[in-house]
Formats: sequence, structure tokens, C-alpha cells
Amino acid sequence: MHATQLALISLAAGMAISIQSALSGQLSQRLSNPLLASAAVYLIGFLGIAAYLATHRSQLPPREILSQVPAYLWIAGGLISAIALSCVYRVMPHFGVASTLLFVICGQLLIAALVSHFAWFGMPAAPLTPSRLFSLLLVVAGAALYNHQPTA
Repeated sequence: MHATQLALISLAAGMAISIQSALSGQLSQRLSNPLLASAAVYLIGFLGIAAYLATHRSQLPPREILSQVPAYLWIAGGLISAIALSCVYRVMPHFGVASTLLFVICGQLLIAALVSHFAWFGMPAAPLTPSRLFSLLLVVAGAALYNHQPTA
């Protein structure tokens, strides 16, 4: 797949995440329970993916491959995602979609830069260069500036 296609798919996913986060934040607020909102979101997501897999006859990997996957790879991503999304659903109704997601994106970029720099989790290495560090600083400064409330 061409880099432009990958960028456009990523951009669309980011837009979808913003809409999903706003709707789920509203659900969290109406339920007064971000964990219940997260559970509902994950349940509906699971059912949607399961229906897709069932109707498109997706082939599962052989049992030998499934048994070789370490348990932490099955568990960690789901737990981290559930905790992070529950936090977002808790904060968003009070902080707003843009403010919340700007800081979420800053957090994602900062840890992604470390993961890439050190090639953690088997990811490709991308060393932190001065220009990459400067770009991260600009993103963080942009989030802070966007949320700055001048005092009268």
C-alpha cells in the first residue's frame, strides 16, 4: 500500500476516533459511569467484529500458531485500552473533545517516540533526532496553547 493511502486511512481513523470518543463520553456522562460506558463500547465493538468475521468467513490461524502467542499479548492491549478509554470517557464531558484528544494525542506521540527510538515491542527503530524532538515539542506546545485560557 502506498504511503499516501496509509496516511489517508490513518487520518480517517483519527476522525472516527474523535466522533466515537465524543459519543462514548456522552454515554459515560449519561450513565454516570465511565467503566460501564467502556464495557458497552467494547461489547458492541466485539459483536460487530464477530459478525463481520462470521459473515466474511475469515480464516483463523492454525492452533499451533495461536498457542505460541504469549498470554500478555492477548491480555495487555485490551486492559490498557479499556483503562485509557475509560479515562477519556471520564474526562471528555468536562474537558471537551478537542482538549481531551489533544492531550491524548500528545501522550500517544510521546510514548510512540520512545517506542520507536528504542524499538520496543518489536517495532521498527526510528531514532529521536533533534528535528523529531522539536516536532514533539511543537505538538505539546500546540496542545497547551489551544487550552490556554487568558485571564482577564
